[in-house]
Amino acid sequence: MGIRFMPIKGAYLIASGLAEKMPTRHMADIDILVEKENFGAVTQYFSRLDNVRMKHDEWYFEQPFYYRFAGQEYLVEINYLLNRPERFRLPTEELFERGIQKSEVMWWPSIEDALLICICHELVHIAYQPLRAELGSEIAALRELPDFDSEEFLERCRGTGVIRFFGFLQRTSCRPGETSYTEHLGCLLAGLYTRWGSARSSTIRRLLFELPYVRHPVRLLAVSGFLRCPTR
Repeated sequence: MGIRFMPIKGAYLIASGLAEKMPTRHMADIDILVEKENFGAVTQYFSRLDNVRMKHDEWYFEQPFYYRFAGQEYLVEINYLLNRPERFRLPTEELFERGIQKSEVMWWPSIEDALLICICHELVHIAYQPLRAELGSEIAALRELPDFDSEEFLERCRGTGVIRFFGFLQRTSCRPGETSYTEHLGCLLAGLYTRWGSARSSTIRRLLFELPYVRHPVRLLAVSGFLRCPTR
């Protein structure tokens, strides 16, 4: 097709070989990022294949489907946006601009962006599922790469709007350090999450652990609704 794409999240960790350095790394689906102008062509291409079964999704920026290979089905998700801009700002075009070209059509995210995507992914799902057990090892594997630029990463966290959420994660499942920018409220919420966050309803979790950390909480509620699935 000649359309450039970028494996992200678990797909990137496996493609880059970093997953082999982690004690555990579960991957429920294969996440692929494409540019918005190519999204329709990519989804139409796969929808015509005999070994593909399309799956309905309410997110306007994502198309999941099951790809059958060697007798098994694999869930693939094609995205042209990581999530709603009300939650965080991480434009696809900027990820490709900063990305690393690995072939004629495949780009990898920069190391800093790979970690940033990991952080944003947790923010998307924190309201209805516990923090992933492997999160700490993912963050450590990326931060320990020789080309990782800590200052650049923190600057991108600020620009994306997830700097406080990264501080929150530092105080829950990740290694200590670099948390001087986390307010006392963040410390309190991290403590609450550690003690009983995973046992509470998604509504309470959204109030305590998601909305305080998104870019525009009121706008997010306006477009997604309060009692609907938190990620919508």
